[in-house]
Amino acid sequence: MLERHGVKREDMKITETPKAKVGAIVVEIWPYELVIGRVRTTRNDSFISGDEFNIELKLDENGNYVDYL
Repeated sequence: MLERHGVKREDMKITETPKAKVGAIVVEIWPYELVIGRVRTTRNDSFISGDEFNIELKLDENGNYVDYL
């Protein structure tokens, strides 16, 4: 889905826990939305981002994602 908007697959790194560096762009995946933000600072293995961009994920009656981006 992100590739449709210019994000290259080789630029993506999927991890179980976010150990992001300051300045990295992080995408948190939830069942109902994607939360995209740039890491502003880190503290105790957690990251803090300033502005976030939310993409709502919608499902059809069969459980397939529709109407995204």
